[in-house]
Formats: sequence, C-alpha cells, structure tokens
Amino acid sequence: MTRERTVLLEHLEAERKHVLAAVDGVGEADLTRAMASSGWSIAQLLNHLTYDDEILWGSAIIGGDEERRSV
Repeated sequence: MTRERTVLLEHLEAERKHVLAAVDGVGEADLTRAMASSGWSIAQLLNHLTYDDEILWGSAIIGGDEERRSV
C-alpha cells in the first residue's frame, strides 16, 4: 500500500469516528426529523456520507475505478 493511500484511509477513518461521535446518543425521532434547511434529516445526511462519499469515493479513488471518477 502506498503512503498516500495509507494516509487517505487513516483520514477517512478519523472522519468517520468524528461523525459517529457527533450523533452518538441522538434519538431516532431526532435522527429522522428534517433538521437542515435542505429538508434533510440527520439520517439522510449520514446515508449520503456513507454511500456517496465513502462508497463512491472509495471505489473511484482508492479502487481506481475510472468510470466512477467521472460521477
């Protein structure tokens, strides 16, 4: 594994822990209620971070998926 890849993965893990700590203890009602001016709930924002940022970014950048890089 290259040094750059190791640093990126470590950064991603640190940010994941930070986000999870921020919502630790938040009840289901608050997780699913729209809180942002966009109308998104915390749960929707977490889903976006998980799917769009981690999975798509991971496959494009870490995995070298050229097709996903253009998304």
